Amino acid sequence: MSLSDQCIKRPVFATVLNLLIVVFGLAGLAQLSVRELPDVDAAVISIRTNYAGAAPEIIDTDITEVLEGAIAGVAGIKTISSESRLGRSDITIEFEIGRNIDEAANDVRDAVARVRNDLPDDVDEPRIRKNDSDASPVMRIAITSTLMSPPEITDYAERYIIDQLSTLDGVAQVDILGQRRFAIRVWLDRKALAARNLTVDDIINALRRNNIELPAGELTSSTRQFTVRTDTRLSSVQQFANVVVSNVDGYPIRLGDVARVVRGVEDDQTMVRSDGKNAVGLSVIRQSQSNTVSISDRIRAQLERLRPTLPEGMSIDISSDDAIFIKASIREVLQTLAIAVTVVISVILLFLASFRAALVPAVTIPVAVIGSFIGIYALGFSLNILTMLA
Repeated sequence: MSLSDQCIKRPVFATVLNLLIVVFGLAGLAQLSVRELPDVDAAVISIRTNYAGAAPEIIDTDITEVLEGAIAGVAGIKTISSESRLGRSDITIEFEIGRNIDEAANDVRDAVARVRNDLPDDVDEPRIRKNDSDASPVMRIAITSTLMSPPEITDYAERYIIDQLSTLDGVAQVDILGQRRFAIRVWLDRKALAARNLTVDDIINALRRNNIELPAGELTSSTRQFTVRTDTRLSSVQQFANVVVSNVDGYPIRLGDVARVVRGVEDDQTMVRSDGKNAVGLSVIRQSQSNTVSISDRIRAQLERLRPTLPEGMSIDISSDDAIFIKASIREVLQTLAIAVTVVISVILLFLASFRAALVPAVTIPVAVIGSFIGIYALGFSLNILTMLA
């Protein structure tokens, strides 16, 4: 005897069975992750290494080739692509689908660590990230203030905001745009340098010699122990201006004699504005294989916790969010399904002129759709445009 015969003969059994399908379907729906498209992203790891002032040829030979040779033996790699440009090396590693991104990142870190000593001495530490180096941000955030300047906003964001967002699950990195980091700027006078037979390298070496902090040993008594350090780091404009660059006939030549030293910012080439006001922007890059909607929800919740702690006059707003488009797409699909069900029931009711005949699809179609969520959840799929239209 078929299931349909049992349901006809036992209506109570059929009702209970349909209710169970609806209950378990709704429970599965509550656990499904929401995505725009199915989760078919491969694990992608990027390595960025900065080497200030180095030509692309040197970057390629001394950094890119060394790192590529080290990571070539990592298991599960599908493709390796690299780009060497002035002062920077970018390597992107794509793994086979199914490779766990955390395990892949650990293997890449181990491979890079083995050849770290083969890189040039002045090169920055290679930065390994769980995303494509050219990945677009999934969310943009603007920080504005009516009482603080852009350098002060930048300083606050780097101290208290970026770290709290970067540690959220699924976030690969948080980049800061329009930043204005405090810095001492030295504007060299070419004529003064030439008159004293000095070069730019002389200025750089003098600053390196004088702007250092080194351990100097320990002092131990019978009851106490002290750590001694030489603190010669420069922090003010006057201290930089007093740095001795050279000596000529016993007379010191100071930095202030050949340059103008001012307090400024590291980079003033870019500007971010929000609602007509100067701002500092944050762009959130997601990890490959992570869920954009989940990241958006976590960031919004974290921003709500941060807002009460912001200084007076500071506001933090979301400028763009890719999750809004994804949610709108899913909502549009659900509306289309609802319209389709309504049209089917209306056509049956119109042509058959029987409420009883229209009641059957009115009940079975929603139950079937809700019941499909059980299979979607059991198979590990997500709620996306394709699964909703399947």
